Amino acid sequence: MNRGRREIEGDGTVKDTARIATCPPISAALKRAAPAASLLLIAALALPGSSALAATATLRPNGAGDSTQWTASAGTNWSCVTYNDGDTRYVYTSTYLNADQYAMEDLSAAGTISAVRAYFQARRSGTFSTTNLRYGINSGGTEATSTSNLTGSYVLYGGAANFCEWTRDPATGSAWTLSGVNALQTLVRHNQNNARQERVTEVYLEVDFTTPTPTRSPTPPPTATPSPSATP
Repeated sequence: MNRGRREIEGDGTVKDTARIATCPPISAALKRAAPAASLLLIAALALPGSSALAATATLRPNGAGDSTQWTASAGTNWSCVTYNDGDTRYVYTSTYLNADQYAMEDLSAAGTISAVRAYFQARRSGTFSTTNLRYGINSGGTEATSTSNLTGSYVLYGGAANFCEWTRDPATGSAWTLSGVNALQTLVRHNQNNARQERVTEVYLEVDFTTPTPTRSPTPPPTATPSPSATP
């Protein structure tokens, strides 16, 4: 995936580029931000011995989910977590077990879906020690989550490093389907009974999938034009 890949933005611009657990934050090297409600496709070279292309789509919140129990700093809850702008827009709660869920952008097309990962930018508020956040996905009513102790600064949690990568749909135990991915909701839940405020400023999914290489029909050879016969 990291070799000879291209980044394809939502507008078609191509840029060349060279279980439940308590987990530590992702390292700073893995942090990144992207425009709100955008779709990023990272298209790699064709897989060896195959006509498929590997790609990764980034899906962001685009509506409210099944639960809206946190408070928005401005506007709607889901619009406060579309991208990382720190404390400009965020959702927050101090209530134990309060949950927020978000509907996500659809994956427009995919062949074989190999993995789904969820990511969350979050922090605690105040100078107290730690407080715990639960985060993950809701697939058809089945939650798959992890937990982390928050720090006083925003940190990106999730992905494989925080047990937030799933190669199968938690609701079915089977391989991911396009409809299953498009029905996913992301979720955050206050996970410590301490009345301490938790904040989330960004939520997104990454989906790994393959697409078949378009098959080109062979071009028929040109038809020879007969030479004109001499007039007797």
